[in-house]
Amino acid sequence: MCSLHAFSEEIEVASEIITVDPDGEFFIIRHGYDAGIGMGDGFIVHRNGEKIAEAHIIEVRPSVSAAEILRTVGDYEIREGDSVLLVKRPSQVKRDYALRPAVSEKGDTFSLNIHSKPKRVFTYAALALQENGFSVISSSRTTGTILAKKPIALSILKELWADAVAAIDHNLVATFEIKGDGDLSSLSVSSFKEHSQKEKYIKRPVTRDSKYYNELIEIVSEIKKRSEY
Repeated sequence: MCSLHAFSEEIEVASEIITVDPDGEFFIIRHGYDAGIGMGDGFIVHRNGEKIAEAHIIEVRPSVSAAEILRTVGDYEIREGDSVLLVKRPSQVKRDYALRPAVSEKGDTFSLNIHSKPKRVFTYAALALQENGFSVISSSRTTGTILAKKPIALSILKELWADAVAAIDHNLVATFEIKGDGDLSSLSVSSFKEHSQKEKYIKRPVTRDSKYYNELIEIVSEIKKRSEY
């Protein structure tokens, strides 16, 4: 087994994947908190002794757990029967992404310029978020800030744990900030994913190669088109 740069080398649990989400972003393993697994624990996925992905735990049950894929190696696709090795104290995964020409990226925030008045951009931003399933938590025209949340649907987990009574929540959270003067505005977006189960809570950035990042790019593109029309 090759070494893993993103996680500690202390291996605690060996398990296997029993179900994979159709979108290839989540999977379920055959061990849970009875084996010492906890929310936020990091995993490597391997096949025939070769590392193929990195992941972390987002839901735990006594004998099964759900993990979200953080990074895959090469062209590998995770599938049922792949082996996983649990390692404690996960650190942030190194990310290497290509810049998208439509936006400027800095850290976990991306932005773009819109040739329109800030108040007009603000109106279309709030509308576009609601049209795309987001609930606006708070907003301020004075500061040009909108905080919105959208549930992340994990249908595979609902089917497996339909009788669960624990309070579980998965959300995509995004902050839209509109600044500018006159007829030129700057729209900046920062986002993260939050996962909670009872008193446990973990927060992860939205990676730039994920469908959630692409969704936010599409939303700001729509805002730009409407505002400049």
